[in-house]
Formats: sequence, C-alpha cells, structure tokens
Amino acid sequence: MCSSPRNGPHGYGAVTKTLHWAVFATLAPQFAVGYLLDVDDGGRGRGRGRGGEDGYEPFGDDALVTVHVVLGATVPLLQIAAQVVLHAAFAAHVGLVLKHQLVDRDHLLGRML
Repeated sequence: MCSSPRNGPHGYGAVTKTLHWAVFATLAPQFAVGYLLDVDDGGRGRGRGRGGEDGYEPFGDDALVTVHVVLGATVPLLQIAAQVVLHAAFAAHVGLVLKHQLVDRDHLLGRML
C-alpha cells in the first residue's frame, strides 16, 4: 500500500482520499440530522418549511437546525477548497515551466513535449 500524496497507478493519493472522506464526514451526518428535524413525521421539519413568525433562524435556539446549516455549508466549502488547490497546483506548474523556459533557458518544455 503506497501513501503517496498524488494519484497514480497505485490508486488514489492521500490528498484525494482526505478530501473524499472529509466530504463524506460532513454529508453522512446531514441525513441523520435531517431525519431528526422531522420529529412529528409531518414531512415539513423544523427548519425553513415552517414559515410565519417562528420561521427559519439558522443560528437560533434550535441546535439541530444550526448543526444542519453548518454541515450543509461545509460541503460546498470543501469542494471550493479542492478546486482552489487544483487551480493553484496547475498555475504553479505552468509558472515553473515558463520559468524554466524563459528565465533558465534550459529547454525543459521541449523535453516535456
């Protein structure tokens, strides 16, 4: 079993596995919390669907609604973080290749192609 941070022929790398399980760790409790929010089996829950004066307060007195909102916001943030890391790695790679080509003039790009 290889513990490389990168994906390769050995399988998924440590970074991919970490992001995968981080998303799973935030999505799995969402189902449990969502189920607990619908205590009267009416299908409307205790959150946004109530309407009226006692409507939805994401950080109010109801701890389950707060947990549900925080977990729900964490998943897209993890996905955005993964995209930022991917784009930063790509930009760094392109920048280093251009540095080798234009500054060092060691013809690295020609050897890569």
